[in-house]
Amino acid sequence: DLICGGFPCQSFSIAGKRKGFSDTRGTLFFEIARIAAIKKPKYLLLENVPGLLSHNQGRTFATILSTLDELGYDVVWEVLNSADFGVPQSR
Repeated sequence: DLICGGFPCQSFSIAGKRKGFSDTRGTLFFEIARIAAIKKPKYLLLENVPGLLSHNQGRTFATILSTLDELGYDVVWEVLNSADFGVPQSR
C-alpha cells in the first residue's frame, strides 16, 4: 500500500553542485517512479531537500509532479524542518 523513500539530495541541494537529472544520483527518482508504476501502491511518501523546489528554476520539481500525476497520484507536498520533530538539527 505504501512506498516510502528518498532519492539522493546532492543533485538538488544548494550545498551541492546542483546537476539535477544530469547527475546519475539525481535520476533515482525515476527508478522510484518505475517501481511505483509496476507495484501500484496506494500511497507514495518521498523526501528530499528544499533546494529541489528551486532547482532549474522549478522545472525539476515540475517534472517530478508531472511524472507522479501521470502515474495517477494526487500530490500533496510540504517543506518540513527536522528540528520541529525532535532532531537536534535545523534541516
